[in-house]
Amino acid sequence: MDGKENGLGTSSWTNGDKYIGEFKDEIMHGQGTWIYADGDKYVGEIVRGRWHGQGTMTYSNGNKYEGEWMDGVFNGYGIYTDISEGRVEGFFLDGLKEGLVIFYFPDGTVKLKGLFKNGKRGGPVKTYHENGQLSEEGNYTNGELEGEAKCWDESGNEISCD
Repeated sequence: MDGKENGLGTSSWTNGDKYIGEFKDEIMHGQGTWIYADGDKYVGEIVRGRWHGQGTMTYSNGNKYEGEWMDGVFNGYGIYTDISEGRVEGFFLDGLKEGLVIFYFPDGTVKLKGLFKNGKRGGPVKTYHENGQLSEEGNYTNGELEGEAKCWDESGNEISCD
């Protein structure tokens, strides 16, 4: 730890992981960068050695999460970008989607907009075709469709949902 109890320092592990940032009482605490041997990288706030507060995790495959963390997991508002699937923007609780969440296609058009509870659809949800046209509208409980959904084709004509 470069001999520092408090302040800026560096810590490295035998597996190749490395931390560069602030320490308090010899514990990673404050702003820092955690670089993993596999190429993942976290930049942001760290409290008592855990990601906590605002931070960005960039994964070696190009995916990224930018937002709030608590005790090392997504917690609060954040944006998760998957380079092949698009992005998810909304609220997280203990790493799970919670409340209003919006999914986007890679080109930025809305794919899904709805309420989530414990990581599952939980309330009104609308999905969209890639051209932006509404595809399906329904109400969900615990990830399951309640009652009937309404569906539309890419031209906006109402169709059967089978």
